[in-house]
Amino acid sequence: MAGASPVRVLVFKGFPGVGKTTLSRAIAERLRAPRFDKDDLKDVLYGANVLPEERCNDLSKQLLWRLVAEQVQLGVPYILVDAPFRFRADLVALMTAIRERLRPSLVEGKVANASRVRRVELRIVNCQLTDEVEWRRRIEYRGRQLGPSETHRPCSWEAVQKLRNESDSFKMLEDDLWTGGTGINRENQHADENRDNEGPDGPIRLLWLEMDMSSPALDMLLAWCRPEATAATRESPDP
Repeated sequence: MAGASPVRVLVFKGFPGVGKTTLSRAIAERLRAPRFDKDDLKDVLYGANVLPEERCNDLSKQLLWRLVAEQVQLGVPYILVDAPFRFRADLVALMTAIRERLRPSLVEGKVANASRVRRVELRIVNCQLTDEVEWRRRIEYRGRQLGPSETHRPCSWEAVQKLRNESDSFKMLEDDLWTGGTGINRENQHADENRDNEGPDGPIRLLWLEMDMSSPALDMLLAWCRPEATAATRESPDP
């Protein structure tokens, strides 16, 4: 397993209305990969009309982390995640859930061979829409399309701005996210887009891509999500 391609968890993060759902669906279709949307889970919980909205939000995130971690454990090559990830704690929680699922099992009192530990890449697509006029138009249009179980979703420009003000707005190079409490020193890190977040079960490699949703480049993003396919195409001899 050590020489196999890593499982890639493709995280599409961003505020409501920027277009991450449309983009993640297009990539999932091209990759023929499972896609998990936090809002879909929350719609079901909220639509049951049993729990308060805040509790539904917390539970939907917990369910999402567990579903994704199980897919990683099963070795699904690509797993797409659509969620705001407004707080760094959410991303850390996802990494923790994955590590817990991948923790080497005990075999007759001994830890399983480390070579069997699955390698994981968390490829984070930070979806942003700099054209606020277009962003506002999308939010207002979406607000008119919401069903009864979706009324928890922000449906006004004011609501989205409130979310922005309450968010961490964390960046890719912040130490507490990339070290994850594992004791990696800043001096040992390189100022590039990749980080190896070492846990007890091997590394979770973190990669970050800024995506301007005004004109998302689908083919470029697809190549970034599956670099082996791109490399194989480049190495293929001309007919």
